[in-house]
Amino acid sequence: MINFAPIILKGCSPEPLISYLKALGIFRVISDQMEPDIRACWKDNSFVLHSRHTANEITDFFLEKYSPTPIVSPWNGGSGFYEGDQDKGIQSIRNSSSDRLEDYRVTINAIFQWQLLPPRDQTVKDIIEWFENKAADAIGKQKDSFLKTVRKIRNALDRSKQYLPEDTLLEMTVEVLKSEKGTLTPVVARTALAGFISATKKARTEIKKSIRKENKDLIIMACRDRLNDRVVEWLDAVAVINNEGKTILSPILGTGGIEGHLEYSTTFMSMVSDLFINPIHGDTKELLSNSLFGTTTSKFKIYSIGQYDPGRAGGFNQGTGVEHKAIPINPWDFVLAMEGCLVWASSLNRRKGISSSRLASIPFTVRAQGIGYGSSSEKDDEKAKAEIWAPLWERPATYREFRKFIGEGRADVGRHQATNTIEFAEAIASLGVDRGVNEFVRYSLIERRGQSNIALPAGRFRVQERKESDLARELKKPLYSLDRFLRSIPAGPPASYSSCRREIDRAIYELLLNGGTSRVKKLLVTIGRMEKILALRDPNKEPALNQPLTGLSTRWLDAADDGSIELRIAASVASIVGTGGVGPLRSNLIPVDPGSPSKWAATGNQVAWSGSSLCNKLAGVLGKRMLVANQNNCALNPTFGLVSLHPGDVMSLLEGLVDEQEVEDLLFGLTWVRWQRDKILNNIYLRWSTPVQPVCISRAWAILKLIFWPEPIIDPNTRKKIILRPEPGLLPLLRAGRIEEAVSLARHRLFVSGLKPTMSTFNFSLPYPGNRLAASLLIPVRSLQSFSYLVLTKEKTT
Repeated sequence: MINFAPIILKGCSPEPLISYLKALGIFRVISDQMEPDIRACWKDNSFVLHSRHTANEITDFFLEKYSPTPIVSPWNGGSGFYEGDQDKGIQSIRNSSSDRLEDYRVTINAIFQWQLLPPRDQTVKDIIEWFENKAADAIGKQKDSFLKTVRKIRNALDRSKQYLPEDTLLEMTVEVLKSEKGTLTPVVARTALAGFISATKKARTEIKKSIRKENKDLIIMACRDRLNDRVVEWLDAVAVINNEGKTILSPILGTGGIEGHLEYSTTFMSMVSDLFINPIHGDTKELLSNSLFGTTTSKFKIYSIGQYDPGRAGGFNQGTGVEHKAIPINPWDFVLAMEGCLVWASSLNRRKGISSSRLASIPFTVRAQGIGYGSSSEKDDEKAKAEIWAPLWERPATYREFRKFIGEGRADVGRHQATNTIEFAEAIASLGVDRGVNEFVRYSLIERRGQSNIALPAGRFRVQERKESDLARELKKPLYSLDRFLRSIPAGPPASYSSCRREIDRAIYELLLNGGTSRVKKLLVTIGRMEKILALRDPNKEPALNQPLTGLSTRWLDAADDGSIELRIAASVASIVGTGGVGPLRSNLIPVDPGSPSKWAATGNQVAWSGSSLCNKLAGVLGKRMLVANQNNCALNPTFGLVSLHPGDVMSLLEGLVDEQEVEDLLFGLTWVRWQRDKILNNIYLRWSTPVQPVCISRAWAILKLIFWPEPIIDPNTRKKIILRPEPGLLPLLRAGRIEEAVSLARHRLFVSGLKPTMSTFNFSLPYPGNRLAASLLIPVRSLQSFSYLVLTKEKTT
């Protein structure tokens, strides 16, 4: 049996992205060029190789035998294949005789022969003729633009032909003109020629851009068709041709292998040249040791590194001085990271066919959402190019196994592929991604420091099944309706709408990331805040929500139950159902149809949510419900709820022992629940059989609550059913603070209804404000017997 010894690469960690990609590059190169059955995994934030070779043997391989992938991007300006490009690296490779660079030389020389590229060594005459021919075939503004360029060149030519013959100038290239400039003696001659060179050079650049733009897809296809398989691996990582013949670019490699002024292939070739063709051997070896094993070195080189390492991307305050636009880096890191980008190839998805989504074919790449990290903002949703989720695995796997996994690159939510941050997190939480991956590192490719792109580490997500993912899935339909409504607002949604919507996404992400009842409850709070804002909008105003948002199951109540009194009170009030012509509780919060709460009401005349405090609002709702009940001659009081509480929990509200703002937010959030009696509510009924904290039940409250009981009361003496209806003036007395009169009136109502209220002396000097007492009467409670004994007399039998 082969003994695979672990080699810990301390220079390769999951963050930043360049370090992660470097690990994949090392894995790929060794598997392809040295040891096909090598295995690797992540452990304790380091990449670990399981190899039959030693660390020294692997180091020697990279120093002496590693053959870099022929990374070329002839479709890009600045790639070294166009006149005026920086071509130190490309020419160095062309002129080398190293066997390890043979594939690179052959590739570069082949591309230089293609007719698809702009012609080289164009004279001034050639450039003028190109623009004149284009103008002859164009019309309107485009024709004027071509002719304007010709005029600029000829005007500059007229100033220069005083010092050199016109025919001679027309036969010169830009490079020859530059060299000729240095031979002219008069300053005015050099100035005139400089203007001529500038106009000609700009025109040549326009020609290159035009030809590249016209031929870009053709050049990419030519690279795929004409170059060897090693180059095709690079192409698969950079771009995919969809089934319509269009090119889809992978965000992990900028825009087709270019990022701003940084062209990846040119940078790669320049570093290859410095490491392998013109190396200072001691530097190369020391830098490799630092890159692989994290050893110290002072031999870093000045290069641009782009988005992969935000700490070394340059910019203000990125070094020891005030500003450093170029920071020393290890060229091995970039070279091996480019090799790692090839692991992100999309060939399997390409063979399967690509959907219309721009990112659907790119492995583990989705649309970014600016949530889940400290510096996130709403602007990140627009400025982020994409989001990459990099998998970590702890079980050693071969490169072939990992390559197959990354090639499939799918994270599924139900039957659909994840397309954004929330859906990817949901896929992980529901095991929509499960191939031995233990964790994902999330990277947001986003603008920072002006228009610079960086791969921002946005946290890690552990792969484990969370039951809360089912709850998040229930939100898809109402949130889809909400988002469609927000997008329909012509001038864009108000800031309050956008802010609340963003908070919902944040709460969903946190729930999927960490789970737990507290996060379910927090999500309900954010939903409630959104619902409260929507409640202020006229539902008949255009654009409008098609219907009230709903669709959550009672599982939300179960999952959010953290034992708090706030959730109990909010749930009990939210569960109040319709009675007669009185609608469910939601019809008192927003203008829904009392008879059909899934529709908007024509008038919203049952809405009663107003006041300066939660208790004032609840009291107002109770008053409105009683008024509508009287108008509709309801047989019973409209206070029945599917979730009823122990009277002791209601006392907590009277005592002021609740967070009223949280109760209100939860109440509105729970209006999205489809309230119906089921096993979950039955279990909650049993779980909430005892109060959150023991509180004495007030006799005054008990006598008032009997008056608002939603069902017939059984006379303890005669066993007859008695239906109680409160006096119309009772609630106004309470809300006015005239508690003694209200209690006396309630006692009188019990007496005239045939019941026998106790003759005990009541303590009418209650410490509770009248509005709290009125609010508490709306809350559904259970077990009439648990408090009726306080106020009803049962006669002794003989």
